[in-house]
Amino acid sequence: QEGDAATVGVVRMLRIARVFKLMTATTGVKFLFKTLIISLPAIFNIILLAMILMMIYVVFGKQIFGGLKYQSTYNMHANFRTTETGMWTIFRVLTLDNWHYISHDAMIQPPFCTQRGGDDWHNDCGSPLVARCYFYSFYLIGVYIFINLILAIILDNFGHIFSENSFCLTEDSVTEFDILWCEEDTACRGELPRYKIKYLLESLYLRGNPLGCDIYALTGYVSKKRFDFIMHTLSGLSCERVRNDGKTVEVTVRWRDVLNVIALSYIRFFHTNCLNYSHNQAWKAEKLSIEQLLAGKKILAWIL
Repeated sequence: QEGDAATVGVVRMLRIARVFKLMTATTGVKFLFKTLIISLPAIFNIILLAMILMMIYVVFGKQIFGGLKYQSTYNMHANFRTTETGMWTIFRVLTLDNWHYISHDAMIQPPFCTQRGGDDWHNDCGSPLVARCYFYSFYLIGVYIFINLILAIILDNFGHIFSENSFCLTEDSVTEFDILWCEEDTACRGELPRYKIKYLLESLYLRGNPLGCDIYALTGYVSKKRFDFIMHTLSGLSCERVRNDGKTVEVTVRWRDVLNVIALSYIRFFHTNCLNYSHNQAWKAEKLSIEQLLAGKKILAWIL
């Protein structure tokens, strides 16, 4: 009966696993959980490196503070007399658990301690200079470098996961772009007249391809601004090509230029979170200058 009761108790404890269902209930919690799972290998490496650093400091601590007199904070629970207690002591420094009191106790000087034969390394006194260098150096390395490295890894992975989930431009989108391009570029020259780009963007949009553009701004003003940006940028990348009759000049754009422009415009207008801070700020300044230039052209067209 006692065994059955223990089994029932274990089964009841497993009910707590239901909490993990919450990780798929909301997008935010799912992102955080996925970020934590992806970050674990890198975090493990940092923790391993931190353990090596802690062991090095424990060895130095045993040599320097191994015979230090017990005091209020440096006592039987926090000292460097054994490797085990030394690891716990240095871990307290890493977690900022009253570490400054331990460092102050390590500065003890006569007459509060006994100095044997003037040998600073074999008595129960401390050294203010050595204690400051020891504890402050570990504080700077352990807290400001290792802890911040873990936070940086988690934040970086969260940014990548968020971008992947919010960014819907896939290889299928580019493949569909190639198919529609080949339908227009029957000669397979890798370039099209600039006026045909408008119809290409419209065809992509009607197929639900994110590379496409709502050229008539039926879905909002942002789509119209994106179309103006695409055409303005392609005007600077266009090249003049003489037709076979030797008289007519045709303005064409290359395949790679068109794909780059419409892909970047999609990211910059609808997914600026995929850009880092410096690129995002540069894009905002560039977009403002382009909008001012397009506005000036419209004003000139109204006047003339």
